[in-house]
Amino acid sequence: MIILDPLQPLCALDLNVPENGQFVCSRLAALAASTGASVIVSHHFAKREASTPEQAREAIRGTGGLVDGVRSVYALWNPKEDQAKAICKALGEPFERGRVVMGGVVKANGRANLRVTTFLRDSRGLLVDRSDAVIRARQTDVDLLPDLKAAIARAAAEGKPYTKTGGNGVYERRHELPEAFHAIGKHRLAEWVGTLLDREELVMAMVDGSKLVKWLDVPDGPMASGEAAFVTGHLKRANAGQQNQP
Repeated sequence: MIILDPLQPLCALDLNVPENGQFVCSRLAALAASTGASVIVSHHFAKREASTPEQAREAIRGTGGLVDGVRSVYALWNPKEDQAKAICKALGEPFERGRVVMGGVVKANGRANLRVTTFLRDSRGLLVDRSDAVIRARQTDVDLLPDLKAAIARAAAEGKPYTKTGGNGVYERRHELPEAFHAIGKHRLAEWVGTLLDREELVMAMVDGSKLVKWLDVPDGPMASGEAAFVTGHLKRANAGQQNQP
């Protein structure tokens, strides 16, 4: 693999001229052919906003011949601030300018994955694909509340009940919940539990030896009926909560 980063300083040419763009692309193709290597070049956007792959393609600096003369183009662009804030909120992550980046194939000579990818910049500055987490986070309360209620009821029946918050809270133990909940933010999960409590689909119960009403259960569950039986050890779960033998 040969990477030229960025392209402009390597070209003593005006890349706004179509003939120059075609010449540069032909030289890159010749380099790939003579070496047998994949040749990747990075290039900048013009100073304009882009919020779709089509706009990102148009924003690539220079003549359109640069895009037309290569086999594939992948673009990265910053979403609008309100969209970036909504993504961070859905993921339960703090918003920072430039933290959310969108990416996608904007030109391909063959078959390609045309899905727009949502990246989140981590503490090292690396872009991490969080697309699946964003899709799960956008599922509505109506979609996920029944599954959350069922998971809480199952945990109580298995002797490892949840609390709304704290060390046994649904967020702290979210990886025991079905996978759809793993990327849901702390405040959103707490709101969903509050909604189920307001609907009286869940209750908070007190058990022997406790001075706090905190354990979550369905109204007819063992915690709610005073028949709590806590289980020690680690209870494995598979396929969104189905119980295996310990």
